[in-house]
Amino acid sequence: MDTLEISSSNHYYYTMTNETAIDALLAFDFTEIEARIYCFLLEESPATGYRISHAIGKASANTYKALTALEQKGAIIVESGENRLCRATPPDELLAALSKGFESNRDRAKAELAALNLQTEDHRVYQLTTVEQVFARAQAMLESAEEIAIFDIMPGPAQRLEAGVLAARKRDVEIMAVLYEPNEVFDTETCLVTPSADRVRSIWPGQQLNLVVDARQTLMAFLSEDCTRVIQAVWTNSSYLSLLNYNFMSSEATALHYRSIASEPIGEKNAFWHLSLTQSKPPGLVDFLSVHAGAETDILNDDED
Repeated sequence: MDTLEISSSNHYYYTMTNETAIDALLAFDFTEIEARIYCFLLEESPATGYRISHAIGKASANTYKALTALEQKGAIIVESGENRLCRATPPDELLAALSKGFESNRDRAKAELAALNLQTEDHRVYQLTTVEQVFARAQAMLESAEEIAIFDIMPGPAQRLEAGVLAARKRDVEIMAVLYEPNEVFDTETCLVTPSADRVRSIWPGQQLNLVVDARQTLMAFLSEDCTRVIQAVWTNSSYLSLLNYNFMSSEATALHYRSIASEPIGEKNAFWHLSLTQSKPPGLVDFLSVHAGAETDILNDDED
């Protein structure tokens, strides 16, 4: 780290604090001067307000005002003697207190906002643009589920939502899912790994999360393969669209169930088999793959189910 000389009558010296540490504190509602004081005191405790103001190059009045705020935050402790020496609270202790304070404020805000949040049906379809939005919305949907949640979900999103699914199951919410690899959390009678999983995963240029809850809300999200980027995601609480998606997704899962217990494999003589997405190869699928995977149309030329 660089050493900077601060011009003053006493020519104090101090080691410049890593700016990333200061930026980290700004996220906890510290002002810039508060963050600089705290970081300085981590290296130079104890120190008087006068010494601190000269070391960080700030006016004494602003420094003492910031010290009062830091003491109220629990970020520093101040000697009761005449010199009023200041010492930084250890980072682990400070962060624990900030976390507890945040949780308390979050719970209070949640209760107050819930009283204002009158849920009414909205026929609009809304875009979700970040991965955080997608998973937060999916988690909120699971928390609001009363009877049933139906998924068509690939491995990455399934892992991210395991805690939410477990919590829903503990409330006796029925979970139905079409999966693309086994997952212990989704291990119920109504959760099935599609026989076409390997085929679909080899073709599909990302990971999908489709969820409908109680036929009231629908979320459809297409994410990058590493689940760090949203390619397209929408949410709606339109009852009509949610009912349609509920019927489609439950029918798909039911069809997979009967297919799994059929005495004979479904093959070329089955007319419906030829109309499946990866067998019929409609133009929209070819267009989609060419845009998102750079795939040639012959990627679907094989005849496996």
